[in-house]
Amino acid sequence: MNTQNAYQPKVILAPTDFSPHSALALRYAALAAHCFGARLKVLHAYQFEPPLEFTSRQVNGLARSEERNRRALYRHLKQHVLETIGEFEGLELVVVEAPPVEAIVRESESSPADLVVMGTHGRSGVNRLLMGSVAENVVRRVHCPVLTVRQKEGGAAGTEEPKIEKVLLPLTETEASLQSARVTCALAKQLEAEITVVHVVEPGEPERPEPFSWVPDEMRQKCTFRTVVRAGNAAEQIISLARESNCDLVVIAAQHRPFFDASVFGSTTDRVMRHAPCPVLVVPSGSQITHSG
Repeated sequence: MNTQNAYQPKVILAPTDFSPHSALALRYAALAAHCFGARLKVLHAYQFEPPLEFTSRQVNGLARSEERNRRALYRHLKQHVLETIGEFEGLELVVVEAPPVEAIVRESESSPADLVVMGTHGRSGVNRLLMGSVAENVVRRVHCPVLTVRQKEGGAAGTEEPKIEKVLLPLTETEASLQSARVTCALAKQLEAEITVVHVVEPGEPERPEPFSWVPDEMRQKCTFRTVVRAGNAAEQIISLARESNCDLVVIAAQHRPFFDASVFGSTTDRVMRHAPCPVLVVPSGSQITHSG
């Protein structure tokens, strides 16, 4: 295995809307930036939309007010970051006027970012299935790993501190899964975390005599891990094992598919991201997991 493919993020993007969920995500981003010696970019996006009935004079007046608002938001962002993670070397603050998803995707490509860390809500229901969340839309569109963070089950919003000691890695015989294994190995080495590799035999699939032969050599050489075989629906088994093992992180591969592909809502990755009891790191297929800088 070519060890030059080791995951070494140099730029980490952390979008925030000042909510407790995004504050926790910011603490995870700071943890990752500290462990890897990466630059941390914190982004806040807002939207300026004058009413359609406004005259040009009124719009110009609002624009001047909007610039003052942007400067105030920057000061608020600076204070929010200071209160959340303290003084941080290699920090960049960005305030932009744009829809959140567009702003995050654009900023992730401009540097470019090697990791996006953002808060999410584990919601359900028809409206959510139709509209999706900002985090899920970002996962579909960016080309680097995305860590989606929510409070672990039983935790109170805004009080939990980041901890990654137990990592769960679902592994399949795909190139995307190999990439997720490399990312997992790099994270576990930096954080001194335990890895559990799980292979799920779904209904109708034959059991493989050597289900873990797909574990990359790099991971075998550099990381210590245990293996688990489960049978049943992949998403359900991954979520169940994460809960039983009290995992701190699930790392899962994702296939890039069109936004309006309805089947994406039934995928294993989407279900795990929505319902896992801990943060989920999604590694998109074809993502650039090395950094040229």
